Amino acid sequence: MDQSSGKAVLIIEDNDVTREGLAVILTQHGYHVLTAGDGRMAWEVLRAGLRPALILLDMLLPEKDGWSFIKDLRADPDLTGTPVVVVTALPVASAEWSESLGAVGFLRKPIETEELLKEVSRHC
Repeated sequence: MDQSSGKAVLIIEDNDVTREGLAVILTQHGYHVLTAGDGRMAWEVLRAGLRPALILLDMLLPEKDGWSFIKDLRADPDLTGTPVVVVTALPVASAEWSESLGAVGFLRKPIETEELLKEVSRHC
């Protein structure tokens, strides 16, 4: 993956259709996309050296949920500055709630393509 462009995006989403849909849209718009089906898999990718410009993070994940993922990300000196956009259908979620978790943005599912691209372009 070419990380020099600053347009690498890691999508962490357990729903196959949602994950692949997001990946297709972002790839069509010039982003380099890597995906993971849960927080544990994503953590392994990051520990292997990937430094994405942005992480799109679902909160309700198997293995390692979004809360644990963000906590570990912020505790790692090499990864603490990596921006995270929370992507969720949780009814209690909001931009303020996401910010309180340490995220830089928030997208509510189902996601409109225009909103996705606007939020991703803010950070890449």
